[in-house]
Amino acid sequence: MKRLINYRENIICAFLLLSVAFIASLPAFRNGIYNGFDLWFHMGRIESIATELSNGQFPVRYETESWYGNGYISTTMYGNILLYIPAIMHLLGLATYRCYNLYVIMINILGVAICFYSFGRLFKDKVWALFASLSYMLAGYYIANIYVRAAAGEYTATIFIPLVVYGLYRILYEDSDKGIIARILPLVIGASGLIETHVLTTYMVAMMVMVYLLIFIKDTWAHIKELLISLLAILGVNAFFIFPFLDSYTSYTFRAGQTTVGVNIQKYGLYLDQIFGLFPEGSGGRAEWSSKGEESSRIGIVQVMLFLIMTAFIIMLISKRYMGDDRDKDNSKRITVVYIIGILAAWLSSAFFPWWIFSGDNAFSNIMRGVQYPSRYLVIQTMAWTLCGTYALKKLCEIKFDEHLKKLSWLATFLMFILAVLQTGIFMYTLSCRNLSVQTIEGHESIADDLYLISGVDMDKIESEARLIDGVDCQVTDLGYSGMTRQIAINNQSKEEATVLIPVFCYKYIEANSTSGQKYELAPTNSYQYCVIVEPGFSDIMLIRFKEPVSWRIAEIISVISIALIVLIFSANVRKSKSLLI
Repeated sequence: MKRLINYRENIICAFLLLSVAFIASLPAFRNGIYNGFDLWFHMGRIESIATELSNGQFPVRYETESWYGNGYISTTMYGNILLYIPAIMHLLGLATYRCYNLYVIMINILGVAICFYSFGRLFKDKVWALFASLSYMLAGYYIANIYVRAAAGEYTATIFIPLVVYGLYRILYEDSDKGIIARILPLVIGASGLIETHVLTTYMVAMMVMVYLLIFIKDTWAHIKELLISLLAILGVNAFFIFPFLDSYTSYTFRAGQTTVGVNIQKYGLYLDQIFGLFPEGSGGRAEWSSKGEESSRIGIVQVMLFLIMTAFIIMLISKRYMGDDRDKDNSKRITVVYIIGILAAWLSSAFFPWWIFSGDNAFSNIMRGVQYPSRYLVIQTMAWTLCGTYALKKLCEIKFDEHLKKLSWLATFLMFILAVLQTGIFMYTLSCRNLSVQTIEGHESIADDLYLISGVDMDKIESEARLIDGVDCQVTDLGYSGMTRQIAINNQSKEEATVLIPVFCYKYIEANSTSGQKYELAPTNSYQYCVIVEPGFSDIMLIRFKEPVSWRIAEIISVISIALIVLIFSANVRKSKSLLI
């Protein structure tokens, strides 16, 4: 009988999880695509990755034809490992918007799987894992990130946060005899998912993790070995991205940094009707000093309900109406800290946080302002409320109705599912009514954001054709790209040197060679494009190409070795465990 009940529960769990993924993906099943804030950028990323893969560049570091052939390095600065999947689909012939929609569906399916695994291990109960999973995956901020903001990096990173939380919990509080690798693996995978999808979300999660570890410094110190090994494993696995990222980040002054220096991002903070807003809508922009027109930034009734449940539980703890045994007391302390972290995140996301104190041009202020928009902290708030609300409701049910706990947990899950579907339904309805412009055309390789352009580039004066800058009797013919190589025919018939504009941005590791193999030095122009000086009588084709440095290749080898070692050690531990059981 018990086996039959478990079977039925498993079927219901699988059905509801697939339903959550389906509901979250509904707009992605259309023969078209809604035009979100960052849609064109991510469509361009998919196409650029596909183009560079076809050119033989792997991993993709440099977008050859972006910015009208001037090249771009967003793939170096922005984790994109999962975007290789839609890029390969595009190479196989699918339209970009279809690839993007399939990517959304894939992320939602992967997300519910990660959530159910992570929350299941945290709450030790599959029903409460289901409750937390549907609350998190149908959260207002997550759905708005997909369809209004089209923030592919951010909503992809969101699905890995539960795995980071469980990974940390596993190291600090779970007993395991399966070996160090098995112990740290969830944290390594979760953190790698963050790093390889969205650096800003990684930074915010890391900051909150540090707060937690400092508060529980005794637990941290007791497991410092595992934490340090986790850190080394994370750095090793992701060296192929981290090293080129840091190399580039420290080599240039990007527009992303300069545009926020001295600017008060507080004007983009949220108001209480957003931080506790009940029904997010599928429309809106980014308003200054106002919540009007930012309807998509409401956190949603699901998260508000979870916050209220946890608040009631905190009141019980303070009034000592609930004490519990020592284990419960420890768990209550931990979840209370998570509750406080959620409140801190809500404050950071708001217009009431004193962001103006970080208006100076210094390292710490630049790090704090790096988040760009305070509303990004809603992702931390969502995670905190999901954890706290689920834990508190589970404990309240145990305290008051322990004999009917299973029935109550299913009832709570179904009620929360209905509430989440209602919230998402209102969002989807407003999304379809207010976003009538459906994009069914391809992205374009010249379409890219300007965050990683070198500060000082005048976007209105970018030149896309090679030309003679200085000299006489010198013919310049731009032959365009052949794969990753820009070809410029130069015929200098004069007896003087000639200076030719190379319409490629001044990023590092760009090389110029003649077809005869002679290497030429490239020099920056005032517009941050390159130029080359050729000698009298030069008559050849100049070949311009990005060449990945050896140090980056070494970083890639480190990642391969790190992954191989983790797999080998983990496999050996699994085989050892099986032999002991036998």
